[in-house]
Amino acid sequence: MNSLASILAVVCLTGTGFASDAAEASKDLLGSIQEEVALLRDKVLELESKGPGAQAPRMGFDSGWIPLTSNTTLLTHNVGGDTDRYLVFFDQRSANYGTHKFGDGLVYPPQGEYGASYQHLTSSDVVIYWGKQDAWVEEVRLRIIAF
Repeated sequence: MNSLASILAVVCLTGTGFASDAAEASKDLLGSIQEEVALLRDKVLELESKGPGAQAPRMGFDSGWIPLTSNTTLLTHNVGGDTDRYLVFFDQRSANYGTHKFGDGLVYPPQGEYGASYQHLTSSDVVIYWGKQDAWVEEVRLRIIAF
């Protein structure tokens, strides 16, 4: 199942009450993401092995898991360079849902703000924003690969 199909399955199944099906679809999505990261890691290692003349992407920053305690958190990464040449991974996690993408980029139903996102990415820092009514996200992790 591709990533988009997995996301749609999670969204559809979550709304129908089939929690175990939604959990399975979430595991499929996480597995797909992990495979993509592994492929990228292999490509980086391959390029790095070609020597100093090769322009390999590099892991510029890994925040580790950050507990969310405020609606906005300024995170300093100091990767430098052009942000258009960044590949950013933004993960969310909670005790109830594990690592997930519920509310990724924020969701604004009539009842409020849910989820988390990153905003205002610069070459030195980024703002993590957490929805005011969110109950899905307890921690976030931001990783930047620079090309």
